[in-house]
Amino acid sequence: YNKALEDAIAVLDKISMSVDVND
Repeated sequence: YNKALEDAIAVLDKISMSVDVND
C-alpha cells in the first residue's frame, strides 16, 4: 500500500462525493 495508491483513492472518493451531490 503506497502513497500514490492512497492519493488515487482519495481522488476517486472526492469525485464520487461530487457525483452524489450533483445527482
